[in-house]
Order: sequence, then structure tokens, then C-alpha cells
Amino acid sequence: MHQRLSATAIAAILTCAGATAWAGPTVTTTQTGTGNSAYAEQNTVNDATTATITQVGNNNVAGDPVGRLPGILQQNIFSLSGHSAKIEQYGNENHAAISQTSGDVEYLGAIKQEGDRNIASLIEDQYFNSETSIGQKGNDNLAELMHHDTGGASGLISQEGDRNVVHVTNDSLNDSSTLTWQTGYDNRIDAVHTTSGHSAVRIAQTGSLNTAYTSQTGGSFISGYTIQNGVGNFASLIQADAREGSGAITQSGDGNVAMLGQTLGYNQADITQTGNLNTATILQSGSVGFAPLNTAYITQSGNGFTASIAQSGSDNHAGIYQH
Repeated sequence: MHQRLSATAIAAILTCAGATAWAGPTVTTTQTGTGNSAYAEQNTVNDATTATITQVGNNNVAGDPVGRLPGILQQNIFSLSGHSAKIEQYGNENHAAISQTSGDVEYLGAIKQEGDRNIASLIEDQYFNSETSIGQKGNDNLAELMHHDTGGASGLISQEGDRNVVHVTNDSLNDSSTLTWQTGYDNRIDAVHTTSGHSAVRIAQTGSLNTAYTSQTGGSFISGYTIQNGVGNFASLIQADAREGSGAITQSGDGNVAMLGQTLGYNQADITQTGNLNTATILQSGSVGFAPLNTAYITQSGNGFTASIAQSGSDNHAGIYQH
């Protein structure tokens, strides 16, 4: 017969989980309510490692003590100082997981959830000097943040409202940051960044039923910005092998669609739309060996405008302003 572990039983597991894991580093577990479960393991630790789990409410889950699934698993930690992991859950039926493996130097990971039925997952693997955090307030929100083979990377997911979704994946990045904010209902962000150097992604959405997609590969001074306010807006930002890069999409209103592409060149592109039911598309390509300068602008104010820019070659420039 399956039976949930009590807070006392879980505390015993944490205490007896292994002398190597708990000698020196600190693990603190606080649970108030019924049906909560927690699991923490720190393995091959050297130095100031910390893990904290705090749960207030009923049927909250931070890992699986029986299956040894995180809820805070810090493994093969090589740093001489730093590391930390923290889970705080207030409400009912929330799920949270942190897994930090094969780290070095200083890193932090934190999850805080307030409300009911929220799910948060934070995984970092083969990284150093990394700071990540997930904060969710509301109900039925989902946040997933994964860093792999990153150096000096930082990630933030902040959500307030109901039924918001964020997926962030960073792979083989240096000095990069991916920061996302969502306020409202039924918004979605998908951000995938691979082999990019000096990437700085900022995505903020306020309202409901907004969708933002960002994909960045390649290198050099890549950035990217997406800001959406309103209802039912869609933004897609893709900067393939961009060199100097940049990006930016800003939409205010309802039912706007913006798509921005960019491969090689000195790049830059802007889309700004204010109003409703506007559509804007920018595509910049370029050829290897030509060093196209690229640049493109689209600014639309009003309702129902359509604008499109496509550039390939060298010494590019473009405009389009509609009011």
C-alpha cells in the first residue's frame, strides 16, 4: 500500500542519507501541513554547500524521497566557495525540482512558488559561475529552466497570474543571461539558445494569450528583446549565425504578429507595433565573405497594418514607417 511519508520520516532520511553528503554542508527542511514530501542530496561536496526546502500547505512535492528524485540534488561540487539551492513553496499541490551537477566555482539556484498546482524545474549541468531562479505566484503555472555547459550564465523566470508557461534552454553559452517575465493569464514563452556567446535575452509579457518564441545560435554579440502588452500577440525572434546581432520586438495592443529573422552580418532589426491586428516581418540573410551591414526598421501605429522587409547581400539598410 502506498503511503505518503511524514515530515518526520523525511527528516530522518535527510539525516541518514550519508556522512559524506552532510558533513560540513547544511541541509534545512521545514514542512507545515499534510502530505508533503521532500528530498535533498549533496554528493562529493567540498566547501560551503547549502540546501534549503520550505513547504507550507498540503500535498506539496519537492522531489521524491523514495525514488531519490530532486527536490535539490547537488552532485560532484568542486568549488572552493559558494553553491546553494533553495526551494520555497506556499500553497497546495505545488511541485518543484532543482538539480545541479558537475559544477565548479560559485553557483546559485532558487525556486519560490506561491499558489496552487504550480510546477517548477531548474536543472544545471556542466557549468560554472551560474545564477538561476524561478518565481511563480498564482495557479497552474509551469516553469522549466535548463542550463548545460554554460559559463557565467544567469537565468530568471518570473510569473504572476494563472496558467502561464515558460520553457528556457541554454546550451554551451558564455557570459549569457536569459531573463523572462510574465504577468497575466495563459501566456507562453519558449526560449532556446545554443552555442551563443555574450547572449542577453529579455522577454516580458503582460496581458493574456500572448506567445513569444526566441531561438539563438551562432556567436558574437547576440542579444534579443521581446516585449508584449495586450491580448493574443505573437512574436518570433530567430538569430541563427548572427555576428554583431541585436534584435528587438515590441508590441502593444491585441492580435499583433511580429517575426524577425537574421543570419550572418552586422545585423540589427527592430519591430515596434502599437495598435491591433498589425503584422510585421523582417528577414535578413547575407552571404559569407561579403560582411553585409544589415539594418532594418518597422514601426507601425494604428490598426491592421502589414509590413515586410527582406534583405540579402551587402551594405543593407531599410525603413517602413506607417502611422
